[in-house]
Amino acid sequence: MADKVLIIGNSVQESAADIRNEKSPNDWAIYGYVPKTNELKVESTGGGGLDAFREDLNDGKILFCYLRFPISDTFKYLYVSWCGGGVEGMRKGLFANHAREFEDWLRQPGRGFHVQINARSEDDLKSDIVLDKLNKALNSFLKTNTLKGENRGELKEKSANFWTQQKQTDQRYQADVSQHEKEKQQRLQDSKDLESQRLGKAAKETIGALEASKKQQADELKAKEEEKTKADNQRRQENAQKVLGDLQARPTVVTDAKASTPVTVTTAQTGKLSGIGAPFSNPDPTPAPRPHPPPR
Repeated sequence: MADKVLIIGNSVQESAADIRNEKSPNDWAIYGYVPKTNELKVESTGGGGLDAFREDLNDGKILFCYLRFPISDTFKYLYVSWCGGGVEGMRKGLFANHAREFEDWLRQPGRGFHVQINARSEDDLKSDIVLDKLNKALNSFLKTNTLKGENRGELKEKSANFWTQQKQTDQRYQADVSQHEKEKQQRLQDSKDLESQRLGKAAKETIGALEASKKQQADELKAKEEEKTKADNQRRQENAQKVLGDLQARPTVVTDAKASTPVTVTTAQTGKLSGIGAPFSNPDPTPAPRPHPPPR
């Protein structure tokens, strides 16, 4: 689509000639682009007047249309340049120039039209609006090749003024769309920032709650370990006291050197006699006499 000039193929020329044929059952034709080119092709054609024609319009396309109407025992022709509300991008930027080029092509001898309508929606093509424009058309518009030079000049001037205004309208519309898109993107970014802040705050709160829960669990575990240690210490002390009590109550046999039989005393009594763990001894410090050996 490097070449921006509108290309009108043979099929479009034949279709326009068919619309000019007053005996043809077809009274309207719609022309659109061959994909990825600036060449026009026949999108659809048929009879049934304005109502049938409107059913074939597409809100997402740029279309150029040629129609025939029977009015007052004669025929008048309508040129509709259609730029649907859903059209965007480079194609929309070429609309005004291509619409003017198709207009110039229709004004060549053998074709012609009486009324031109630039439409963006079907509301611009209501029957009362179209018929009112056709009924007001001047007789000098019946055929382009019958126009006088002075009228032709006026027509070109009107056409140039119209397309200048149309271009300005499209520029304003494009500026509004661009501004709306910027505002939309800004609102989207603001929404993302708010959501990011909300998620960050929620994450901090969650992390804080987890840390508090971990600390509480650690404190509870520490308290349980301290209680267990305390209970173990207490149990060991009780066991030690029990063992000591058993040892103190157990009887101990000691021998008195002067006594003929052993003496049984308790551990406590033994301690009083000679100290805990010490052997019982004779309190008399005089040693016993040693016996003399027998004579040889």
